[in-house]
Amino acid sequence: MTAVNVSAVSNTVVVTENGSSTVVTVITEGPQGPSGIAAGALPVGGNPGNILLKQTNANYDADWVATLDGGTFN
Repeated sequence: MTAVNVSAVSNTVVVTENGSSTVVTVITEGPQGPSGIAAGALPVGGNPGNILLKQTNANYDADWVATLDGGTFN
């Protein structure tokens, strides 16, 4: 079995084996992802058992609706 030495400095890792070194750059953060929907775009509230139901074809036009039997709604 070969001995391998690993050392870390800042955002790099150096692996040395049999006198040969390899430097690996460690990326700690990726790029910013896409923005989500705007705060307040969906209605707040609702009660346990309610479902979020789209009211029209417009984006974010939804409201909480009570179910009649845990699955059927008006």
